[in-house]
This record gives sequence, structure tokens and C-alpha cells, in this order.
Amino acid sequence: MISKPEESCQVRRPVRRCGVNALMNIHKKIVVDEQGNPQEVIIPWDEFQELAEILGLDLDSEDLEDLRQAREDRESGKRDAYIDLDSI
Repeated sequence: MISKPEESCQVRRPVRRCGVNALMNIHKKIVVDEQGNPQEVIIPWDEFQELAEILGLDLDSEDLEDLRQAREDRESGKRDAYIDLDSI
């Protein structure tokens, strides 16, 4: 395997975190085989962790079920399932 020089790309879709829209830069190294075909991508650990959080890969099954239930409540208009922000 041969490693190409580090490249950087910018995620085209805005990432919404903590109520703020931001663009995320991903610094990557592309590993290619002897024919030049891409085989693997290496990214910095902190960028991987950020992507995992954005994609929800860090959520356990209980968290995912809570999110599914919240979506169902929202789509069905079940307003009593939510807590008023002023009471927090």
C-alpha cells in the first residue's frame, strides 16, 4: 500500500452543533494500492470522534429509542410529552 500526501476536504453540508451552524474540515490521507486505487482513508482521531458524534454512532440503544419516541411524539403532535424550557 502506498499513502498519498495528506489532503483536506470540507464537508459541504453545514453541521449543526450546540445551536451553531459550522462547516467541518476533514484532514485525510488516502491509502492506495499499487495500481493507484483507493483502499483506505486515515483521518485524525479527534475528527473521527466528531464525525461519530454528529452521526450518532456514540449513542446507545436506550438513547436511540428515546430519539425514536421523541420523533413519534413530535410527528403525532403529542405536546404533553415535552418539558417546557422555562421549567428546566
